[in-house]
Amino acid sequence: MTKRNAILLALSTLVIGLAMGAWTVCTFGLMFIQSTYESSLMAEARTRVYVLKALQASDIKKAVQQLESGLDGDVIGLAGILDKGLEPEKLRATLTLVARYRQGTQYVSAEPTVASHVHNALKPFYEQAP
Repeated sequence: MTKRNAILLALSTLVIGLAMGAWTVCTFGLMFIQSTYESSLMAEARTRVYVLKALQASDIKKAVQQLESGLDGDVIGLAGILDKGLEPEKLRATLTLVARYRQGTQYVSAEPTVASHVHNALKPFYEQAP
């Protein structure tokens, strides 16, 4: 085998390896994104059914509790991606909206860890709220 053929074989092996690696990473990435999206949709659907059933049964307190708990999760999630998000201004505007809403309610999570995380996440936005 000539030196030229050896180099061509090595380069073609490298190119094929890179292509297969890229395809594998892309496939697993898309599967991860799809799985995350499906899980999010399922959780949202279950929450909505729970809230709708509570509202139909005229159990407003139970429905509000479920929505407030979901909002706690949203606040913690948004605060976690605030500086890394694609649209930080929209994230800040949303957290400001939640801070304004929460200032007008007496709701605090029964779980102390959640309450602490939510308070810390909204603390910078309370000053901006009227």
